Amino acid sequence: MKIPGRVITVVLVVLAVLAVVTAAGAYLAVRHFLYTPVAAPLPGEEPEEVLLEIIPGESLRGVAASIASVGLARDARALEYYARYRGLQARLQAGRYVLSRDLSPVEVLQRIVSGDAVFEEIRVTIPEGWSANEIAMHMEEIQLFPAEQFREALVMQDAYRDLPFLQELEDDTILDGYLFPD
Repeated sequence: MKIPGRVITVVLVVLAVLAVVTAAGAYLAVRHFLYTPVAAPLPGEEPEEVLLEIIPGESLRGVAASIASVGLARDARALEYYARYRGLQARLQAGRYVLSRDLSPVEVLQRIVSGDAVFEEIRVTIPEGWSANEIAMHMEEIQLFPAEQFREALVMQDAYRDLPFLQELEDDTILDGYLFPD
């Protein structure tokens, strides 16, 4: 039995229209997932803020899952695929981010790529008369950094040559007398 050419043409046109409609629907759904905030505030209301922490070395999949877990994205996979498509996986910056719920998932990613993180300020007072070793031990006690790392930083090196009062010192000179407590 031979199928008339007209029937084949109609079937192909219907399949093409279905493919276009399906592709358009998928495009609109993905666009909605990526460019629409999950929980936009009502007019006159302040948007709620959430804290998102990106750990150093965290994978793109982990970042996308974290964004979705705090309610800033509807679909972690769509966000991950978007970031891969845009080549953002190597540009994500670790840190703590305070993000508004009126941001779209793409805007959240842009903040993470730009490194717009919040930093905690730590105030340290060094009492007058402390030696470099006492300061190093104090830094370790308050968990700012290991004492040995502080001691290594207290040795004259090329990185300090841009400070005029240190330019004449020889390498490996201990900078104990150049610390100014207060």
